[in-house]
Amino acid sequence: MYFLGGSVPGKEVILTSNYSYILYGIGKILSMLLPSLFFGLIVFKVFIPPKIITFKKKCNIFMNDSNQPVLAIRFYSSTKLRLINIDLKVTARFTKLREDQKTHFIKNVDLNLKNNSWKLAVTHVPFTIYIPLEESDFNYETKEITHIQGKDFTDCTLLVSLNGKCPDLNSEFQQFHNYKIPNDLDWSRFNDIDSKDYNIKSVNWDGWSDFDM
Repeated sequence: MYFLGGSVPGKEVILTSNYSYILYGIGKILSMLLPSLFFGLIVFKVFIPPKIITFKKKCNIFMNDSNQPVLAIRFYSSTKLRLINIDLKVTARFTKLREDQKTHFIKNVDLNLKNNSWKLAVTHVPFTIYIPLEESDFNYETKEITHIQGKDFTDCTLLVSLNGKCPDLNSEFQQFHNYKIPNDLDWSRFNDIDSKDYNIKSVNWDGWSDFDM
């Protein structure tokens, strides 16, 4: 108890040196901070799951309704807390062969997105980032992709980052996800989910079980 700034019942704490004063002061500070830290840890564990955003296992490449090629990245909020004003960013980490044809180098390029913000995340309602592509980026028949937005590569990783606010906890959050290209590509359009009825559980929404299909 002495080192936590308390005292032993029936005994008086006697400070006999500067060292004792320092230890007593540290104990007092810890006695005030530890309850707050402990409570904060409980709140974090109870209200914030390890991942507040769930991503689709693969991103989709297909021709949209305007007959334009796009790359689609799907995800949804996994928490009941409100998530707002979410900024979206996708960076392509290209591995390219140098001119000597022997060594490689890495280049990070921020991709152009059709939608780079998510105003309000509703629990389990999917959101989609659309990345416009050029028709020369890939061969749909052979399922080969050699470029992304006109930039060639020998290997590519898409780094998805989300930065937003959680007003219920008066805090901000960040989450990241990676896709390896071409391994994590699905050469078809994603399946839609009918989430119009919030009064029923999401597992009963039409198409929910096919989110990762």
